[in-house]
Amino acid sequence: MMVSVGTLERAEADELMESFALRVTIETKDGGYQWRFDSPDLYEFQDGDRVLRSEDAKEHVENMSKQLHVNEKVTADQLAERIKQHFPKLRKMDVRWKNGEGELYTWRWKSEQVLVD
Repeated sequence: MMVSVGTLERAEADELMESFALRVTIETKDGGYQWRFDSPDLYEFQDGDRVLRSEDAKEHVENMSKQLHVNEKVTADQLAERIKQHFPKLRKMDVRWKNGEGELYTWRWKSEQVLVD
C-alpha cells in the first residue's frame, strides 16, 4: 500500500484545526486591532470600528497567524517583537491560542515606554 505524504500531512492538519482557536488583540498608538479564528472556519478582523468577517477577514487572520508562529514554547516578548515588525507603535498585546489538544495558552505584554507623537 502506498500512502501519499501530502495527503497524510493534510489529514493531520485537518485534525489539528478541529479544536484550534486564535485571538490576537493589540493596542497601538494609532488604535486597536483584533484577529480571531475559531475552527473550522470563523474568521474575524477588526481595525478600529471596521469589522471584517468570513472570507473578507481570512487573509488578515492567516497573515497574522503566519507572522506570530504561535507554539507552546514561545514567550510574550517574542510575540510582541514579531508584532512590532508590522506595528512598531505597539502598546499592548493579548494573544490567546488553543492548540490541537484543546489546551489554552495566553500571552500578555505591555510596553514599558510611553509612546508620544
